[in-house]
Amino acid sequence: MTNIPFIDKNRDVYDESSRSSGSLTSLSEEEFLDNYNNIFKNDVIKTIKTVKFKSLGIPEYENYATKGSGIYRLSKDAYLLEVECMEPHLFILKKKDGVFKLTIIPYQE
Repeated sequence: MTNIPFIDKNRDVYDESSRSSGSLTSLSEEEFLDNYNNIFKNDVIKTIKTVKFKSLGIPEYENYATKGSGIYRLSKDAYLLEVECMEPHLFILKKKDGVFKLTIIPYQE
């Protein structure tokens, strides 16, 4: 499941006003479906299918000390999915209404 709005902080930071940077932010279900193939590329699907749970040690959203692809527990209600590929991806899944939902792509330097 995906939380709407789905926010792409990583790409939004480059051109917040016009979102001309290729942002995957989706303000509606229709917009998310249009962005679906750009979010769930083969490397993302492969990582999800072969998921490995890992530990970060500290639950901070802006300081990721990850060690490769997998799912990292940030807190009891939040997880980080890291996908290593040509352009590494991070996704945050948060519990909303009792269900974990894809919520945000955090900013990465």
